[in-house]
This record gives sequence, C-alpha cells and structure tokens, in this order.
Amino acid sequence: MMFAWYFPKGFITSQPRIRHYWMSMVLWLDNPALETPKVLGASLSQQLLKPRRWMGFNMAGDKDPYQKFTSVPPIGFVGTQEIRQNRITRTRWNFTYEGGSNISTRVSTIMVDSFGWLPLTFSYRDGQYHDLIMWEQLTDEARAALNSADFGESKVPFNDENFETSLGLAWPF
Repeated sequence: MMFAWYFPKGFITSQPRIRHYWMSMVLWLDNPALETPKVLGASLSQQLLKPRRWMGFNMAGDKDPYQKFTSVPPIGFVGTQEIRQNRITRTRWNFTYEGGSNISTRVSTIMVDSFGWLPLTFSYRDGQYHDLIMWEQLTDEARAALNSADFGESKVPFNDENFETSLGLAWPF
C-alpha cells in the first residue's frame, strides 16, 4: 500500500529550494484483502530527487531513494507509548513499548543533514489522520492530470508511469 504527500515547495535546510515535492511511504502487507492485515515492512522516501551540488561536489551523498524496514519499529505505530526502563550509559536508556495499533503508522519529516532533502521518518508522536483516497476513487480528470502534469524533477510516485518503478525502488526484502 503506497501513501503519498504533495508539497508545493521542496526544502533543504528549512529553505524552499524547488517548486513541487512528493514524498511517499510504502507499507508491505501480508494480505491486503484481510480486514486487519499484518505489516511485514515499510519503506519511507528519503531522497527521491537528485542530490544538490555545491561547486561540483555532491553535498548530501548518494542515498537510496527509500529507507527500508523489514519490520516496523514499535514506536512507529499509532498510540504506542515509549517507557524508559533503565539507564545504559549517561545518555542511553533501555525502553519498552506499550499499547498501540498493529496497522496504523505515524510518520513525519526530519532534517538529517543540512544538504539533503527532508526525508520521512517514523514519529514518536501521534498526529492527525488524513483521508485515504484510492487511485480508483479519483475522477478520470484527476488521474489524467496526475499522469500528465509536469512537476519538474519531482515525480508523482503513484501515477501510471511511476507506480511500478516506485515499488521496485522501495522493495525491502
């Protein structure tokens, strides 16, 4: 199952750098026909655009387009509470996790380095739910627009031209 978010601007170091930016997440399910399928893994987009260069140097480094997980970390599920158990070192703790969904995930963006695009990451906080709109639910006009619109360097990850490629890039197994 692929989720995608559109942003009118793409940001590097909290500064808008490009017009149009798409992010996506792929949840790999055991059987999507089940009412409550098991999440087998997840892939979060981190670098779907070409890295920015400064004086000919690739400042962000080459990254895989998706950060891939063969299991979702416990904190990635909605409602999960992180509980500190005991201190390992001065700055590290052991944690246990309680509660939470086994299917609904929570993601947000995070600034990893000052030269890369904002990637998706699993969030420690619950956020807002967004309506799920399936490709088939879109009008013919909306599908045609997403298939033909020019978003510059950023590509619609779920349109007819890019869907299979996006799934291939996101495959974690």
